[in-house]
This record gives sequence, structure tokens and C-alpha cells, in this order.
Amino acid sequence: MVRIPFCGDGLQVVWLRYKVLAAAEHHGTDDGVAAVVTPLDRGRAELSYLFWAARAQEGEEMPDASMLDGEQEWNFYAKYWPSGPGMPVQDLKYAVSLMQALILRHEDASILARIESSFVIHLKLNVPASVVLMLFTSAVAWGKIKAEEPQRLKRPMRCALLVCLFAELKERMTKVVQEPERMEEMAKMGWLAVGSPVVWHFMRWDVAKQQQVVDTSNPPLSQAEILELIGRLIVFLIPRKFATARFHPTRPMTQVMTGQNLVFLLQTGRHGESSAEMRDGLRQICHSSVLHLLAAQLKEDKHARSALANAIADYLTKNAATR
Repeated sequence: MVRIPFCGDGLQVVWLRYKVLAAAEHHGTDDGVAAVVTPLDRGRAELSYLFWAARAQEGEEMPDASMLDGEQEWNFYAKYWPSGPGMPVQDLKYAVSLMQALILRHEDASILARIESSFVIHLKLNVPASVVLMLFTSAVAWGKIKAEEPQRLKRPMRCALLVCLFAELKERMTKVVQEPERMEEMAKMGWLAVGSPVVWHFMRWDVAKQQQVVDTSNPPLSQAEILELIGRLIVFLIPRKFATARFHPTRPMTQVMTGQNLVFLLQTGRHGESSAEMRDGLRQICHSSVLHLLAAQLKEDKHARSALANAIADYLTKNAATR
């Protein structure tokens, strides 16, 4: 339904309601040259739309939301589209539902493909120990080198940032054992046990206490063991080709970030000895309190469907009865 203005007496304008019944293609020129009449062949006729308006009846209501189901539009295009009548709307909806189901199968297959190689790192924001700003600065520097002197780059950004992260962890581990007061504070929080050697505990979430507590089911790792593991990650494993498949944040990094956490997705390669050793090394420090030095937590991916896939699944479930 449309309203078309009609001029009345003087400056009076009357708006009358019309229904759009069809469309007509119109070609014009703006070069000032008179148009040449050209016969309309069959092909152009099939690609053209007839378009005219009919006067609406008195009391006829404007279209409401119930007309937005696409039935009228679909009937029009099925009649005038060059390919002729298409499939009914119900068949089209069924075809879309099949495609949605296939998408969910692909999602599940993707989860199975990365079930052994995916990790997530939660980095706290706006706390003194946070390393997010450091990673952002490193990413900006890497991008600048790529734009100005790409020949200087020896590794992709994902490898550069991951090396930067673990190099910072190694440095903080080395410094903290030289600060007895900080060691005592961390010991009170259950992060480590002071002694010879210094050992770092694993942590788990206590639902009753609503806080992290020491996970006594996993034996702690010594300072020397973790430093050796991190050293191999930095020097031999992360830079190795195909060992680091992915390392990037779930939202863009900026100099000033809001929220409490920034999540990084970390995925190793699926084949090769380096990828396997890197996976094993990362699993050894999952949930380790040593990552608290970076205000971070490393854990294996939950291997759940994405939010978008869950939305598709919910839609299919709710509309199963209507198909």
C-alpha cells in the first residue's frame, strides 16, 4: 500500500491510497540526446516487471506485520521471474532447514577435528599483572614492520605474540624467586610452596567457596621443570612451521579495553612431532598457578558448539513442528 499525492484547488494536496500490483522497467538517458525507440525483444520482456497501482477501496487497511511472511512477494516473483514458477515457500523453508542441519554437522565435525589441539587463555584486563597491553604493543609493532619492511619478519604474528607471552612469563618467574615477600604472599594464596625447590600448584574452582583452591589431585610442578618447558616452547616449538596453527583474541585488541577478561584461542598443528610435543607441554601447565604471574589462565578448550551454531540449533528445535 502506498500514498500518492494529488493536487487539489490552490495549494491543496490530497493523499490517496493505492495498492501496488506490479512493476514496469523503465530506461532513460541523462545525456540530453533524444532516446531512440528500440523494440522490446522476448529476453528483455522476460526481465522486465510490470508495475501499476490500483485505487484502494474505502476502509481498506494498510498492511500490517502479518503480511511480512513473504507469501505475496514470493507469488509475484514466481510468476514474473524469467525462470518461471519456482518451488513453493514451504519447500524452500524445508530446504533451508536441511542446510541448517548440515551446517550443524559441519560444526560438530570441526569440533572433533580440533578436540586434541585447542586451548583457551583467559587474560585479565586492567590489573597490574595484565599482559594485554604488552601483546597489543607487540602486535602493532609487528604490523608496522610488515607494512614497511616485510623482509625482516621471520615468523607470523601468532608465533611472535605467543613467544612474547611465554618470554614474559619466563622473565617474571625468574624475578619472583628473588623477592621473598612476594613469595610469601603467593604461598598464602596457595599458588606455590616455598622451599627447595619452589613448586607451583595447580588450581581448581571451588563452587562452594566461589574461589580458586589448590587442586591436590595433581602434583605440583617445580620452578625448574616449568622453566625448561617454557624454554623449549620459546626456542624450538612455537617457531616451528605448522606447530602453532592459531593464536588470536576473540575480539580486537585496543590500547584501552573494557571488560574483565580477554580470551585468546590457541591451537596447535595436528600433525608432526613438534605439534605433539607442544600440545603435551601446554597440557602440563593447564590450570597451573604459574600463569597467575601474567594474570592469566590456560586450559583446554571445552569443545562446545559456538553461540551461532547453538542459535541455529534452537531455531530448528522451535520450528520443527511447523515443517
